[in-house]
Amino acid sequence: MPRLNERTHRLLCRAGFVVCCALPTLAVCVWIVAARLPSQRAAWEADLAARLDAEVTIESVTYPQPGVTRLEGLSISRTRAEHPLIQVKRLELRHDLGTWYADTPEVTLRDDRRGLGPLLERCATSRNGHSTAGIQLLVERVSLHGQQEDNSLRQLVLRCGRETDAHLSLSVMVGEDAATPLRLEIKPQADGRLHSHVETGASALPAAVVAVILPEAAKLGPEATISGTLDCTHSEAGMTGQFTGHFDKVDLNSLTATHLPLELAVSGIAHISLADVRFQDGRLTQARGSFQSNSGKIGRQLIETVAYELKLTGNAPTGDGQNKSVDYEQLAFDFSLDPRTLKINGQCHAQLVGAMLISRENGLVLLSTSTAQPQSPTSLARLFSPLTRDWIPATAQAQWIQKHLPVYK
Repeated sequence: MPRLNERTHRLLCRAGFVVCCALPTLAVCVWIVAARLPSQRAAWEADLAARLDAEVTIESVTYPQPGVTRLEGLSISRTRAEHPLIQVKRLELRHDLGTWYADTPEVTLRDDRRGLGPLLERCATSRNGHSTAGIQLLVERVSLHGQQEDNSLRQLVLRCGRETDAHLSLSVMVGEDAATPLRLEIKPQADGRLHSHVETGASALPAAVVAVILPEAAKLGPEATISGTLDCTHSEAGMTGQFTGHFDKVDLNSLTATHLPLELAVSGIAHISLADVRFQDGRLTQARGSFQSNSGKIGRQLIETVAYELKLTGNAPTGDGQNKSVDYEQLAFDFSLDPRTLKINGQCHAQLVGAMLISRENGLVLLSTSTAQPQSPTSLARLFSPLTRDWIPATAQAQWIQKHLPVYK
C-alpha cells in the first residue's frame, strides 16, 4: 500500500473531521434551534386545534429524545376568550404504526356551567376533513380544578380514532387494573346523532366528576356519587335512551332548598335507586325506583301539598306552627311512573304498612300510602306551589317538571 504524503493525510483528516464531527454537530444545533422556534409551537397549536375543533395554547415544545415530542403548558378551551376547560402541565407524544401514544402524569379539568359535553360533541361530529390518526392517552390522575383529591380519577386510558372520514369515536376506561373499570364510549351514528354508553364499573363515580360533562349533576351535592349504566343518543330535541343505577349521598338541601321556598324544601342525605328509567327526546317515558333518607327536615307546606295531590293519609305535624319545617326520622318510598299513572308505596317500616314519612319528635306517621290510589303524573308538577289546587302552577320548577314528564297518548 503506497504511503500517503503529509499533505494528503492532512486533507483526509480534515475531511473526516468535517463529515463526521462538524456537520453532525451543526445539524444537531440547527435542529435544536428550529425545534424551539415559535413557529414549531404555532404549528402544534394549529394542528391540535384542527383535530379537536377547539382553541389550543402551548407554552413550549421540546424533543427530549428521537421520536418523542414533549408539550408543556397545554390548555384547551372552547374559545380563546374563555377559561381553559382542560389543562396539562406536561404531555409526551410518540408516533408508531399510525397511532399516537401520549402519556401525562396529571390532567386538570375545569368545571363550568356548560361542562365538557359540548366540546366532546364538537370534537366527535367535526367535519373539517382533517385526517386523524388513532390516539391512545394514558393519564395517571385526572383532577378537578378547585376540588378535593377524592373527586379525581386514576389510571385513565383514552382511545379515539375516526370511524369514517367525517366522524370521531371516543372511548375512555378508568381504573384499568380493576376487575370492572369505568367505561365511556361516544360514537357518531349514520344520521349524525351521537351515541353514548357509560358503565361506572365496580366503584361509584363522584357527581362532581360527572358535572364536568353534565353540569346538572352538581345539584346532587358535593359528596354525592353515581353508579350504573347509561345508554343513550343525543339530538337537538334531547337525549333518548335508558338508565339503571344508584345515586348515593344525595344532598336534598342542594336539590331543593336553593331552588324552592323553605316551606316546600327538603333537607337530608338520601339514597336513590333507579331501575329501567327510559326517556325520549329529553322527556321521561317510564321510571321505577326507590328513595330513602334517614333524618332531615321537610317543609310543613310540602307535607300538606303532597298529602292533597297524591291523596295520602297521615297525622298533622305537632309543635310550633310558626316553624316552617318539620324534623323527620325517615322518608322512604318506592315509585313507578309511566304516561298514565304515578304509583307510590311507603317503605319506612315493615310493621307500619304504607308509612312514607315518620316524625322524629314523636314517631307519628306524617304521610302514608296505605289507602293511596295511582295518580296522574301531572300531580308532581302541582307539588311545587302552595297557591294552587288542581291547576299546574306557572312556576319555573313546576314548568320544568311538566316539560320532562311522560306524555299520555
